[in-house]
Amino acid sequence: MKSSIASRRRQFLIRAVAGLVLCWGYTALSEEQNCTLNVTVEGLRSDKGAVLLRLYDGAKGFPMKEARASLGRTVSIEGGVASVEIGGLPPGEYALAVVHDEDGDGKLLANWIGMPKEGVGTSNNPKPRFGPPKWKHAKFSVADQSLRVRIWIRYL
Repeated sequence: MKSSIASRRRQFLIRAVAGLVLCWGYTALSEEQNCTLNVTVEGLRSDKGAVLLRLYDGAKGFPMKEARASLGRTVSIEGGVASVEIGGLPPGEYALAVVHDEDGDGKLLANWIGMPKEGVGTSNNPKPRFGPPKWKHAKFSVADQSLRVRIWIRYL
């Protein structure tokens, strides 16, 4: 009988410690992923359509391949500005690519040589060169609780 009670106590202690370890791990994980990104897209020439926003967590596919984006949002426009808050991000390096989807078809409209007919922009607002901006010019780090990013739309 004594060994049965001791065995139950031991099992209880093991479960209690395991529960505390799991709770601690969950709390640490949730605190780590509490970063918030506040994005404002400015310079939109009209309130028609929406802004297509893509968040990339690596250089692969940036900024043209939507399927490689880790997150995508469609944001409404008011007064030539689109704003969105993205929460729950783990700390790391990211880059944003945005399109003013004026015709509302859900993709970037381009001419026969690939030049955008709709407004485009990326984080850090790098100067336009031949072709789309590179990851190294658009990336930023998320390490704090909250980060604000402003993107200016360019119409080519």
